[in-house]
Amino acid sequence: AKSSNPNNAQQTADSSEGPRSACSGNSNCIGQVLVAEDTPTMQKLLTIQLRRLGYEAIVCQNGAVLVERLQKQWCPLIFMDLHMPVLDGCSAAAVIRSLEAEGAFGDKAAIHIVAVTADVVEGTSERCVAAGMNDVLHKPVTLKKLRAVLESVR
Repeated sequence: AKSSNPNNAQQTADSSEGPRSACSGNSNCIGQVLVAEDTPTMQKLLTIQLRRLGYEAIVCQNGAVLVERLQKQWCPLIFMDLHMPVLDGCSAAAVIRSLEAEGAFGDKAAIHIVAVTADVVEGTSERCVAAGMNDVLHKPVTLKKLRAVLESVR
């Protein structure tokens, strides 16, 4: 029987099974990427697109879950929705930048944070940068747009 659970195609940060890697045994896998997104459709879309580009998406339901996950397992790249419950994208980015400044990740490089948003309101990009994000990816997220962001951070 086919499952209708939208999370069965990706690893989720709150999985009770513990960490597993889609990269295991996959020589085309470049690395893991954290994705903070509360919408199941976008979670699935980003997971599939990232997989096609050689990345494993570790999906977190909101910014708070992502920050908690990041403190357990550092990741160099984050795609983060702006509008999420519990802790939104800008607030989560500010927390991450504070953790970096406090030395919480040791000598690791600065994390590249990409906002993912449907906002077309003037000032959204500036607000994201002010919160500590590096890039803004506007929805709809296409493979072409995602590839361009990934190539810019390599």
